[in-house]
Amino acid sequence: MVGREPIAIAINLRTNRIYVANSGDASVSVIDGRSDAVEAIIAVARLPYTMALDETTNRIYVSHTYAGVVTMIDGATSKAIPLKIGDADGVAVDPQNGKVFLYTYEDSYVRILDEATGAVTKVGVGPHIWGMVFDESTATLYLAHTATNEIVALHENSLSVSTIPVGKIPCALAVDPETRKLFVANYGDNTVSIIDLQTRRVSRTLPVGRHPQGLAIDFKSKRVFVANLHEDSLTVIDGAKNAVTSTLHAGSRPYAVAVDLQSGTPYAANYSSPWVTKVVVSK
Repeated sequence: MVGREPIAIAINLRTNRIYVANSGDASVSVIDGRSDAVEAIIAVARLPYTMALDETTNRIYVSHTYAGVVTMIDGATSKAIPLKIGDADGVAVDPQNGKVFLYTYEDSYVRILDEATGAVTKVGVGPHIWGMVFDESTATLYLAHTATNEIVALHENSLSVSTIPVGKIPCALAVDPETRKLFVANYGDNTVSIIDLQTRRVSRTLPVGRHPQGLAIDFKSKRVFVANLHEDSLTVIDGAKNAVTSTLHAGSRPYAVAVDLQSGTPYAANYSSPWVTKVVVSK
């Protein structure tokens, strides 16, 4: 058992600990991955929302809505430290350079927190960002810009910004570092855009289910799983061939999806019971 209204999860593969943000009681549950037992409950600021983890520093960053802070948890001591740098709707981490990226939906700026110094840099990208992913191989942050139907590419070293047109209301992103592809779920037109990161252009647009809202990649099989919120399904894409291969039942209103990287099994998060659906995929 974790806290009330769990809303986000992060896993440290080095320490084998799972962190669960509980929106209903302002806490983060720490689970030992060996025993599956909750070993600690950490009090944080109200309304924790999303999380990202830096395995290099063993720090967990928790965003909050309407709390005015971002919480940094020291994974070694489980101590929570509120950082007075404002609210955030999304958080991502560059573990190589020790940077934390934060965005708020209505804000026109992405904030970049230096883990070592605590300094914050702001870069203008435009408002109405819904989702982001960091590509370590090129030190580039990709953000889904719902208002302009574009992906914003923020280059960490130069802080320069460029854009890539995609489908309507892009909302979820996933990068395959081996194939150098960026997959974009377009909520507004029921498609997935596949961007070739070498050319920074859309190489293929695929139809999926109604209102796709989540993406996850099985890097071994190159399958991409798309959670279709209004169709109770996952669309399966062959990421090597850029083709839809099947549609799978995924419980009621799946809004997010994650993949067990050892077994390749996708798990869909649902808006109603059973809350999480283990999706059966044929080999």
